[in-house]
Amino acid sequence: FDQLKAIRTFLEQSNDAGATPSTELQTDLLVVIDNRRARIYTLNTPSVAPRVVTAHDPDGDGRKLRSAGDETNGQRRPEIKAYYEEITKALAGAGKILIFGSGSGSGSAMGDLVDRLATHHKDVSTRVVSAQAIDETHMTEDQVLSKARAYFTNDALEPTAA
Repeated sequence: FDQLKAIRTFLEQSNDAGATPSTELQTDLLVVIDNRRARIYTLNTPSVAPRVVTAHDPDGDGRKLRSAGDETNGQRRPEIKAYYEEITKALAGAGKILIFGSGSGSGSAMGDLVDRLATHHKDVSTRVVSAQAIDETHMTEDQVLSKARAYFTNDALEPTAA
């Protein structure tokens, strides 16, 4: 009976120690996004496999998301909203978020995500440390991840050097 009580006490203390919200917010995430899919990598864990969020393709033709002006009288199509909401859900527990996209400005998936976060999800938006345009088509996955890790390493060193 004493051993069972000791084990129970140990487990309760372990749960209390590991359940702090701040440990969950220590996760650095990289989002590599375009108009077809977003890959979300956890950078400070050994696992490299990303979570993939795919844009809804109602016609099954593999086309990217339609722009706001396509047959919609200037209104956003529902699949675009659902795409960004799914990405936002995946970012909810992040500490720092770095976003890579293939372009910037109006009409880019990266720009749309950043704008949507700033407008509708300020709590997540405040954790976005940078959004950068990269030429992912000429980079391997390892190069993309290396660039992201270098960003976080340099970012961590900057306050100390100042």
